[in-house]
Amino acid sequence: MLTLSVKTIGERIREVRKNCGWLQKDLAEKIGIARSVIPEMEAGKRQNINTDTLNSIATATNTPVHVLLGFDVRTLAMEAIRGQAPELAAQIKKEGLASLTDEKCRAIVRIVLE
Repeated sequence: MLTLSVKTIGERIREVRKNCGWLQKDLAEKIGIARSVIPEMEAGKRQNINTDTLNSIATATNTPVHVLLGFDVRTLAMEAIRGQAPELAAQIKKEGLASLTDEKCRAIVRIVLE
């Protein structure tokens, strides 16, 4: 199950903007949008944020897009690893442990340690 931040996207945008020490107008100027858009996003008045705008905010604030979207990167990584679990188990049954690559061994360790 993916874990999402309880903050809204607007709250996360406000947080990264403030972490940069910028006013709303500063961020708007840096990404080339109207000054009125940032306050609307931060207040939750704009629910559908253009992907280009989101990418521009991420780039300008040096923040990964998944952080702005509220996804926990550790959870995303674990979900990706878990998705490999059936494949890894089948390979071990068929070919034995010696057939696993170092990468797959690390994936197994991560699954076990969680």
